[in-house]
Amino acid sequence: RAPIAYSRLRDLEAPMVGACYLTEWSAGVSELYDLGAEIEAYRTAEELAHKLRELAGDHERRQKMRASGQRRALADHTVDRTLRRIVEWVTGRRAA
Repeated sequence: RAPIAYSRLRDLEAPMVGACYLTEWSAGVSELYDLGAEIEAYRTAEELAHKLRELAGDHERRQKMRASGQRRALADHTVDRTLRRIVEWVTGRRAA
């Protein structure tokens, strides 16, 4: 939807393999995942340190994030689905 938004390949790969994923915030990543539930993101070094401490101390939350992030990545961020969205965006019509 927003050509200036981007995501890094690791933003797809890490959750796809079931990692509890903490990454630097970008407009693209906030469109891909429910931040705080599926993955976590930080904007400053202080926020990174805070979120690392929180996640390190909460095994249950890490497990929930791993499962929900993986579910989302496998459902919405496969190569096939992504290519279909690109075709739809470029052509303005639904891909077959």
